[in-house]
Amino acid sequence: MKQQNLKKQKENELAKNRHELEELESRIDYLTELVISNRDEETLERFDEENEKIKVVVAQLKEENKKLIQDIEDLTKQRDTLKKQKERIKEVYSFLDSAKDEQERINRRFQLRQEIQNMIERIEISTSKEENEKYEEKELSIIKIKFKVSKTLLRVIFVTSDGEEVLSRGRPGVHK
Repeated sequence: MKQQNLKKQKENELAKNRHELEELESRIDYLTELVISNRDEETLERFDEENEKIKVVVAQLKEENKKLIQDIEDLTKQRDTLKKQKERIKEVYSFLDSAKDEQERINRRFQLRQEIQNMIERIEISTSKEENEKYEEKELSIIKIKFKVSKTLLRVIFVTSDGEEVLSRGRPGVHK
């Protein structure tokens, strides 16, 4: 979900940049017509100055657009990879109960563990004492899950000492 929001944000930035490029190209066309119709020295100098500024902005926007397009493609690939890994884990997990003997159950648990290790880079668990009215005075476990497929995707889960999940959120772009 958060990754999808990040992708949408990148797509919006890209659309904004493309619109700005169109406006700059229109401005260049206008200045060109102005120079053609007024061939005096002052108009030429003003055109050259503004044209140089516009060229710099256009180059920056084009470079930024390349990066945004790459980011969007990366996010799409990451989403697809995560979906495939999640489906594979569900598939392996569903076979746990159908094992015929203890050795087969062990093998399937090992296979499930391998699938999870392929998806997750690290899991950090820490605790904090939370004092507020809603949870009284309960100790919270903070579970941070860092996924391999993304440099920025981090899942944070807050759980009370009695196992109640308080909050769960993905935080792209944040990892400590």
